[in-house]
Amino acid sequence: LIYIADTYGVYSNDLQEKPDGERSKHIYGGMDLLEWNAVMDSKEKQTTLIAEFNSFATPTDGVARDVMQQNLNIEWSGWTGRYFADLNNDEIPPWLIRNYESQYKKKWKFDGPGIAFVHLSDKVVVLDESESDGFVSFELTNDGEKQYKNVSASKYMYWFDVVKPINGSVVEAEYKLLLTEEGKKELKDANIPTTFPAVIHHHENKTYYFAGDYADFPKQAFDKWQGAPLLFWVFANDDSAFYWRSYVPLMQEILDDMNE
Repeated sequence: LIYIADTYGVYSNDLQEKPDGERSKHIYGGMDLLEWNAVMDSKEKQTTLIAEFNSFATPTDGVARDVMQQNLNIEWSGWTGRYFADLNNDEIPPWLIRNYESQYKKKWKFDGPGIAFVHLSDKVVVLDESESDGFVSFELTNDGEKQYKNVSASKYMYWFDVVKPINGSVVEAEYKLLLTEEGKKELKDANIPTTFPAVIHHHENKTYYFAGDYADFPKQAFDKWQGAPLLFWVFANDDSAFYWRSYVPLMQEILDDMNE
């Protein structure tokens, strides 16, 4: 098994005592083409390769990104998004607010939960409570239900990217957005679908792409959570439900399938 996760890297702002979310000087990170070629050279026919967001978005360069997408059997639309519990708190990156105000020529006055989309070109789309129910739903497709018996639907509350399958890969889970007509129109104008892949699997090549920050556990001090996953499945709250009810069972079944 090869698992690629979070190659985003380190920026100067990350080294501050209290990072403010601003864009800053890139110190290290992004997937280098030589590194990716080394990954692919080490992948034997029976090796399962899993990559998740952010494995090829910024700051990975375009050449490496294109090669990675071909090897992972996916195509990125250039859009990245995230659910925010409150569009009016310190968690919102300052650059997102600036881009919105510059694009729409109006002040950022959002409040309450919502979903923000950001394109590679810096274009921004924001949906608030008046346009959506504020959540991104993770659900298995028919193909996924045949493959995974213990994976539950849940609310996905972190970063994701909008991708599609190519080269015969199969969508085994997807994100669904519950939107008003106004919200649907706003996404349609930006060429963003209201339902898009969350897990893409190419059976023959044994590749998976997870279109989200799945391995990023939502709590600190992970060691205190070691124990029976079933117990955490039962007591999971909104913040941890995806991890325990969707991601952990998904990985367990992928690992079981590898060992058969």
